[in-house]
Amino acid sequence: MATDSKRTIKVFMASPGDLTKEREKFREAIKHLNEGFDDGTNVEYEPLQVALTPHGEQLLLFPSVGTP
Repeated sequence: MATDSKRTIKVFMASPGDLTKEREKFREAIKHLNEGFDDGTNVEYEPLQVALTPHGEQLLLFPSVGTP
């Protein structure tokens, strides 16, 4: 049975706070993977994001759902 919906695979990368450039390269790599899989494989990778609250607590964000 064929389906038009893509299978989403959530990807999480943990890194120290001083690796901002490396995290951006990670997101770019995920974007390129998604562009490469735009050939009918129905797979999409979704990078998960971490945000800090005003109190320094970490929150895991799911971009497809939205932010708190």
